[in-house]
Amino acid sequence: MSEVDVKTLARGLEIRIVPTSEGDYEVQVPELEAVGCHVITGGETHEEALANALESVECAIQGRLADGLPLPLGAVR
Repeated sequence: MSEVDVKTLARGLEIRIVPTSEGDYEVQVPELEAVGCHVITGGETHEEALANALESVECAIQGRLADGLPLPLGAVR
């Protein structure tokens, strides 16, 4: 699968950027969590958290593909 395809799949997933009590942001990706894959990332700003989230989700998708595991449904819409 090409890098462009993985980026497209990653953007098909819901990414939640949640403010923390410390003033930064954490990331939640419910569809990955539903298949047992937890993305643990965040950032000091909303924009940084989103950029980190997209990179982490792309890595998670690449890992699932390499391991022959199914992708979350949102990634294949």
